[in-house]
Amino acid sequence: MKTISVLGRRHCSSLVAMCRMRVEEHITEATNETDMRKKLETGRILYKKPCTALSNTETVVVEWGENNTKPTYRSLHFNQEHHQYNCTVQSMIRWKDGKPGNTFELKYLSGLAHGTTLASTINHNKTNEILCLGCGAGVLPRLLHESRIGKITCVEVEQTVITAAKEFFGYPTSNVRTVLADGSAFLRDPILPFYNMIFLDAYENSELPASMSCVASLLSSCKKISLPTTVVTGNLIYYNSVEREELLSHWGQQFKYLHLIVVDDHQSIIHATNSESVSREVALKSARNVVRTTGLDLDISMLDSYTVV
Repeated sequence: MKTISVLGRRHCSSLVAMCRMRVEEHITEATNETDMRKKLETGRILYKKPCTALSNTETVVVEWGENNTKPTYRSLHFNQEHHQYNCTVQSMIRWKDGKPGNTFELKYLSGLAHGTTLASTINHNKTNEILCLGCGAGVLPRLLHESRIGKITCVEVEQTVITAAKEFFGYPTSNVRTVLADGSAFLRDPILPFYNMIFLDAYENSELPASMSCVASLLSSCKKISLPTTVVTGNLIYYNSVEREELLSHWGQQFKYLHLIVVDDHQSIIHATNSESVSREVALKSARNVVRTTGLDLDISMLDSYTVV
């Protein structure tokens, strides 16, 4: 397994400046780092292990509750050297009666899940081959699996993350193919099948790992394992309109049709395909159909910000 380090500016620096992507999000827009720290300090550490593939980083799982109540949440954090824990949440679930909840507690994950909305429209509900690059706590692949949307392959570089996902977040131990590998190396496999849906969620703290830091190359690799009807979904971070447009340009070089769902002023979810443009009206109808037929927890209100680029 290839060891990766924290992203350096020397690695595709011009691209990295435009494509800082993250999975970290505060629990609500009103929750700040101080609030999160207080919540975690009242919680209980369930798991804390040094990462094997991420330098100077620990994988930490905390169980906690709102206002010192009985623990009702579990969250995953990546703690870097010299920090007791990272107050931003990489993944989070509700935990009740010994079972994980079936809702997306983080807004960006709900936005990612809308990849099923476009795929349902374009693929006409055919059997899906799904690739998730990045496991995290396994919330997205678990809920996709429970909704019986398709066959799932999940690629994760960090063994401690896989262990934490299985032991504390209800990540499936069967019927989901889990591959311990560097994402960029996995994509270079010449015998990969074609996938109907690809979710890009393989990020180290707030940036892509060094081995996956060239967005143009990453998207080109995804295109090679895509059918014309494949939907490729990723979460984007940008700090101004120039970065946003330049980042969209890289996606546009590989995919003809781009669809955005806004998470906040600096983050959007992108759904890309080479098949057809999906209007907001069609997306709304498709999302409601996905919820009705699969039970997947899609936040329909997120489509209020849906646009076709």
